[in-house]
Amino acid sequence: MNPNFIFSQFDGEPDDKTYQSWVNQAKKNIEVAKIYLGSKIFTLAFIEALSMRLGLNIPLSTMVRELPSQGHIPAHLEKFLPDIHNPYQCKNT
Repeated sequence: MNPNFIFSQFDGEPDDKTYQSWVNQAKKNIEVAKIYLGSKIFTLAFIEALSMRLGLNIPLSTMVRELPSQGHIPAHLEKFLPDIHNPYQCKNT
């Protein structure tokens, strides 16, 4: 998306400085949106791949942590993962 299409000038309004600041901010906003949407798409693909591996009958709420409602505690994905007895210890710290 071209940020110059978001804002326009007519008859000197807004002034060049204001217009350029709006266009620059729009460029930054578009870059943030690309990162955000890319991470959302990746996350959905990852959750889909996990659910295909674990079984098709696992509810989405288990995969993305449903908010608990009164009197109901939903199952969480972490409960289905195996325990790690010897976790990797980082040697750089």
